[in-house]
Amino acid sequence: MNKSIIACFAFASTLALAQDRPPAPPDSRGPPDIAKILNIDVKRADKVQEILKAAHEQRMAMRKGVEAGGAQGDRKAAREKMRAQREETDRKLAAVLTPDELKKLQAAMPPPSPPQGGPKDKAPGK
Repeated sequence: MNKSIIACFAFASTLALAQDRPPAPPDSRGPPDIAKILNIDVKRADKVQEILKAAHEQRMAMRKGVEAGGAQGDRKAAREKMRAQREETDRKLAAVLTPDELKKLQAAMPPPSPPQGGPKDKAPGK
């Protein structure tokens, strides 16, 4: 009797694991359709996308540089470089977009992720 219960349980669990899983929802973090969001022509949208891609690559390179330095990495200098890089990106975008289009783009973009790590002894609210 016990063997048949165990066999049924094993068979049922195998069936449960073998079932197809529903497809994952599409990734909402993909590149936005700049032309559609801003109602601009494809040429300008491509230029905006190019500026954003270059800025992203620069941020990733800066982040890797800080991470390579470990805890000894100069985070203050890295923050200053990232701030300067954001300002440069804004200047480049302002050369392609009108002020209203730039505001729409900034509203459509996901917010920047909060800084990771930092001093462990500082609790929130201190």
